[in-house]
Amino acid sequence: MIDRSLLVVDTDPGTDDAIAFALLAAMEGLPRMAFVSSYGNMPLDVTHANLRKVLSLVGLDGVVYLGSDAPIEGPEPECGGYHGADGLGGVAGLIEDTWEGPEGSLADLADRICSAPACTYITIGPLTNLTRMLRMRPEVAHHVDRLLAMGGGIERSNRPHGAEYNFAADPVADAEVFSSGIPITLFPLDLTHRYPLTPAQIDALPLEEGSPLRLILEANCASGMATGGGGAVVHDAFPVLYIREPGAFETVVEPMRVNGYGRTERRRRRDGGRRLCPGRTASRGAFSAGLARHRPGVRLRTPATVA
Repeated sequence: MIDRSLLVVDTDPGTDDAIAFALLAAMEGLPRMAFVSSYGNMPLDVTHANLRKVLSLVGLDGVVYLGSDAPIEGPEPECGGYHGADGLGGVAGLIEDTWEGPEGSLADLADRICSAPACTYITIGPLTNLTRMLRMRPEVAHHVDRLLAMGGGIERSNRPHGAEYNFAADPVADAEVFSSGIPITLFPLDLTHRYPLTPAQIDALPLEEGSPLRLILEANCASGMATGGGGAVVHDAFPVLYIREPGAFETVVEPMRVNGYGRTERRRRRDGGRRLCPGRTASRGAFSAGLARHRPGVRLRTPATVA
């Protein structure tokens, strides 16, 4: 169990974001919490409303911060239909927003991070919010003890040019975060795609038929099946699972870089690794990141086995 004094979750809900929050709500002994919304799976007005609704649904307490509505540079990513028209698989209208907690801005969150004795920062959306705070207050980098980031892919991708959706959303932000000196653990597509939840596994969960969480998970499963994922692919749950059961994971520290498309790559040569596409640049130098993967021989308690 973590013993950090501040836990920040940077999110763009998102069906798999909702499952991550449900897992987080089931944990005991959590520190003070902060939640910051971002564009990503849907535009900011939708994701911020979804964040309030999901927190209301699962019963988490903390402070909600309004995050970024666009990347540092370039257009907002096209959301597609994976998470439905409302971002929560068509379920958002069934969830009442009863959130009564305090709210703030990115500047407020940067101040809070800098005043905290320790901070774990989870990103399950684009890295734009963290980059904007680093630009506001560079000392944020010294107050974030670890960044647990769902993003990237070594052999797998789901965006053009071998990139992953979260990192492709804002390659400029990726480069600045990866060059900041913050210790990073990545949860790439190579890991998350290995553990889809099948319809049979979802049926075995202690979730009431027709309940919002059950419907959200079923919607994710339908999208996963339609796109060849084999079931519900709950990418964003993995950093929370790592906090909950760190012994079920191991990390391999490797020198990495991110290119101008948001693709994460192993550094292979002294000159920085693979040749980049023309007109694109890598992050400033290479960074070392822990690539999380399931520890062989240890049962990973996925959402199928964690109620």
